[in-house]
Amino acid sequence: MTNIYELQVAKVVTIASSASLSDALNIQGYDVAAVQTDANLACSAITFQGSVDPGQIALAELVDASNAAIQITHTTATATCHVFQQTKEIRGINQIKVRAGTVSVPSVQSLAVNVWLGLRYAAA
Repeated sequence: MTNIYELQVAKVVTIASSASLSDALNIQGYDVAAVQTDANLACSAITFQGSVDPGQIALAELVDASNAAIQITHTTATATCHVFQQTKEIRGINQIKVRAGTVSVPSVQSLAVNVWLGLRYAAA
């Protein structure tokens, strides 16, 4: 029997200084279960881009069933961990990017920022 803890991993993406969007991360086969930021992240919201294309050619805003951006409220200047109780909103994608801010109001960072994604193996 497989231990459930073997099915969970953490990966880090970086939002570079003078940017608002992270590098892309391949999460094929995993669902996003948690998001943790370092204390340098300066924004009031965190949003995401994703793609089912493993070549990350066409990333799009991740939205919920009502077409609203999947958004996490962020408290500025604190190291924060946001745990998704339901991962149904960020599932089945191959590539993900994390944005400081929203698509209409991105928050350009003055320092490089790390964002950790807690990933859970996507059971079929």
